[in-house]
Amino acid sequence: MKFTNRVPCRTCGAVYTVTGYGEKDFPPVLCQKCKAAIFLNDLPSVSKIAERLLLRSQAEIDGNDPTVSIICSGAAVEAAFTHVYMKWKEIDNKIGQPTDEQRDQWESGYRKGTGGGGFEKSANFVSKQLTGKKFDVFVSDFIKKNGIVSLVGFETPPQESELKADYVNEKLFRKRNRILHWGEVNLEKEDALSALMSARYAITVLEFMEKERGEAFRMEFNLASNSPA
Repeated sequence: MKFTNRVPCRTCGAVYTVTGYGEKDFPPVLCQKCKAAIFLNDLPSVSKIAERLLLRSQAEIDGNDPTVSIICSGAAVEAAFTHVYMKWKEIDNKIGQPTDEQRDQWESGYRKGTGGGGFEKSANFVSKQLTGKKFDVFVSDFIKKNGIVSLVGFETPPQESELKADYVNEKLFRKRNRILHWGEVNLEKEDALSALMSARYAITVLEFMEKERGEAFRMEFNLASNSPA
């Protein structure tokens, strides 16, 4: 799958579109104005593919294809939540290189735990695995502790309600399902923009969940290491 991103030359400011494929690194670009080499690295994320799918979603909006954009936004969220779940299955089971059989078993558990309930069920399933809380409870507790301004990276900080599972489901997955299940392919740019923003909200919440799980894991590891034999 092809992914594009726009990157400025740090020397002269000229902006270029860089194309990458799959999980391969974005290739360097030679600035045509000042001949400087331009390098683009993926942003830190819970899932490289999820971030690239968000890039593809934005590119489809820019190319006036909101329907494909919404599909990519939905795929980005599903990829991120699945990747994080599988990652922590590897860590919790102390497995560095899981076999295909182990992956199939974990994937089966994920499907069983998330099937038939839309985004809310998937979000709650992964959230409980990481934090012991339902998705919306984690959001509320996080905001009470850290404030909405802690959600850096957004020009306009979201409202708490916009981070909840039902909002993400309404703005993103209901639209995605209308495309895939009803064959509705005439959605508008505004639909795609709100779907993309909701995808970014969901993945941002997931990143904070994984950070909390990582901190808890390090504390558990340190306690075990310092315990007398």
